[in-house]
Amino acid sequence: MSITLTPIGATYLAGPQNANGSCSPGSNFNPQSENNLSMELIATNGSTVITTANSQPTGSVETITDQTLTDGSGTYYLKIEGSDNATQVYQIQISITNTAILGCTDLSAHNYDPSATQDDGSCLTCSDGIMNGDEVAIDCGGAKCAACITGCTDPMACDYNPNAQISGSCDYSCLGCTDPIANNFDNSATIDNGLCTYDCNTSSVTVIDNTNVNSIIVTSMDNLTTSGPLTLTADTVRYQAQNSILINADFTIDMGSLVSMDVDSCH
Repeated sequence: MSITLTPIGATYLAGPQNANGSCSPGSNFNPQSENNLSMELIATNGSTVITTANSQPTGSVETITDQTLTDGSGTYYLKIEGSDNATQVYQIQISITNTAILGCTDLSAHNYDPSATQDDGSCLTCSDGIMNGDEVAIDCGGAKCAACITGCTDPMACDYNPNAQISGSCDYSCLGCTDPIANNFDNSATIDNGLCTYDCNTSSVTVIDNTNVNSIIVTSMDNLTTSGPLTLTADTVRYQAQNSILINADFTIDMGSLVSMDVDSCH
């Protein structure tokens, strides 16, 4: 900011007034030269003097130029004084420009900039979700962040720790086949490992063309009969037959077709 303190007034003749009302010849009087004006720019705490202007003689302009307001936004104070008790008229002009120094102003951040007067949003902290500064892992470790939590980071493990920041050893002893009808069912398992096995027999399935009726007859071990198109897609989809035989297949059968293929009948 810049401040200009200018004495103002017009020069005129000043002399005593006579008893009859007339005026005696006087001398020129310059009201701009009554005081040697000075000013102080005071910080937002109301007491700290940031800078002073008192270098010019009586009747001259005093200026403060290109002064940085180190307290940032707030209420500043301007104190004006004269050298004696005579009345002095003056004019003040204040010019404020945004000359802020951009940077990180967070004292706890890794990239704190003590010279910055305005935060620019660039602070790298222990809660920004990225690994920066001297962090050992994301938002932990180093001189500024809390210590890292070490634990199992595999969601499929028995001792998975969702709060762990550094991967440690994992326990997989609780994994196994949890399907009671499987050959390798593990009664102690609490998490299925996707490795269940079943007894299967291979049999031939024949789809007979029955275009004149609204049915498809599938002849196999179970003599399955179904109305409309029979659709079995993906190996993970099982069709429950009438005699409880599970047919695993990966094919689609449409009405009016004649197909012969082998499938696994698992039970």
